Amino acid sequence: MGPPCAETCNFKCQTKIGPRERQQLFDSYWKLGNLDKQRHFLLKCMEKIAPAVRFTNKHNPRLLNNSFNFFIGDEKKRVCKRFFMNTLGISDRPIRTVLKKTNEMGFLEPEKRGKHANHYQIDGRIKQSVRDFINGIPRMESHYLRAQTSREYIEGGRSLADLHRDYKKQQDEKGESHANLVMFSKIFNEEFNISFFSPKEDLCNLCESFKNTPDDPTLTEKYDDHQYEKVLSRISKDLDKDNARENTSFIVACFDLQAVMPFPRGNTSLFYYKSKVNCYNFTITNILNGETKCYFWHQGEGNRGANEIASCIFQYLEDLTIKMNDENLEVVFYSDNCCGQNKNKFVMAMFLYAVHHLKIKSISHRFLICGHTQNEGDAAHSVIEKAVKQALKRGPIFLPQQYVTIIRGAKKTGLPYEVKELCYSDFYDIKNLQTQLGNNFDRGINGETVLCSNIKVVKYEKDKPFSLQVKTSYESEDYLEIVTRKRTRKNQMVLVPAYTTRPRIDAKKKRDLLELFDASAIPKSYLLVYQVLLDFDNSL
Repeated sequence: MGPPCAETCNFKCQTKIGPRERQQLFDSYWKLGNLDKQRHFLLKCMEKIAPAVRFTNKHNPRLLNNSFNFFIGDEKKRVCKRFFMNTLGISDRPIRTVLKKTNEMGFLEPEKRGKHANHYQIDGRIKQSVRDFINGIPRMESHYLRAQTSREYIEGGRSLADLHRDYKKQQDEKGESHANLVMFSKIFNEEFNISFFSPKEDLCNLCESFKNTPDDPTLTEKYDDHQYEKVLSRISKDLDKDNARENTSFIVACFDLQAVMPFPRGNTSLFYYKSKVNCYNFTITNILNGETKCYFWHQGEGNRGANEIASCIFQYLEDLTIKMNDENLEVVFYSDNCCGQNKNKFVMAMFLYAVHHLKIKSISHRFLICGHTQNEGDAAHSVIEKAVKQALKRGPIFLPQQYVTIIRGAKKTGLPYEVKELCYSDFYDIKNLQTQLGNNFDRGINGETVLCSNIKVVKYEKDKPFSLQVKTSYESEDYLEIVTRKRTRKNQMVLVPAYTTRPRIDAKKKRDLLELFDASAIPKSYLLVYQVLLDFDNSL
């Protein structure tokens, strides 16, 4: 919006319409958001008037003048042209266009640009070549969103312009026409739900919603409760740390699964467009001393579900009880709320089994508040990711064992990260264990229903077999008790292996890996290692 006209204006516009009304007129005009609506508004505000003095000239007759008006309430207020244009933030051109497009009957011609039938049509085969290229880009598993979204992820490190250059090169090699960057971007953004993968801190959905609509009373109440729980969870962790300093039988740790690390991996485009094998690194960090234990495996040895996560935690507890050898051992874990990995009845079943079969007095599992799950384990992931980036500058990563070496040497000060490499035989069928323990994980002994999503704390005690003690708020002093199955003897529970053979790598990944060997992107000397590591031959 421009400045008003001068105070010497004959119409005294500033005395008729104040700054507040001008701002309202400006906002209302631009909120119309439609060119035709804006033109009709201008037409409504203009009026033909005869000039005060009119000389007769048959060769150049004087045209009618235009007056400019604003409607404030029910009152029409005439203003000068400069005041009119500056208030709406427009130039003389929109006014001239409206006058030109208004016919003798006073009707305004509609906008016709882009509405003709002679648009340039791009060959459908060219569009399809773009779709085929984008479909051929391998998708990555998102550690951050997973089932909460249908969005797919492709490896970061490249831009849309880089992808278009690779697409253009592919089409040129085939001797076929290609789409330009504009069309490529349009198809990528409008027909696909794809993002470049980039590890980042999670944003809290509730906090972001509250920022956008702070006046919603229902949302405000939820936000206040959410912030209160966040503060209480952090206070709880600080109190647990203080307890661990004073009591050697009290251990506080946090665990999390790091973002997927694929192999083979390099900085050239040849690796980018081939499917890779995923490596998983599950870390457990002692919050008091920073000691971090990494459980590392790849897709050819196991998946990354509840079986694998629970098995890693159980092995950590086994090693801890051997090291501590203390019947009064109490362990507290902090983690995020990922239902597929951490917050489910299978992990609960594992903790029940562990507290009754290992030398542990109690285990508590506390869930950090969604969107605010930052913890001491994040530092380890950050250090490892930085070390991986540095390693990639020196050359490609061909084998998972290279990741293991990188992780072990990633920390330059303090205790190094301890890495335990896992194979398929190290994973237990925790889902089978859960069926042995019973099916009640959501109903209290008094009949109350407890939603897993609302649970903030779960406690398992040796002297309360097959019972979960849960809290749905950090503010609660008392626990709700859930009995999974009333008649089950401890010695009836048996851990069985999750896998009897290695999981198979799918055919597409196998084919892409062999193509990398054929293109000499992976040295042939690694072929035998891949055959043994991933259990496949070299036939396509």
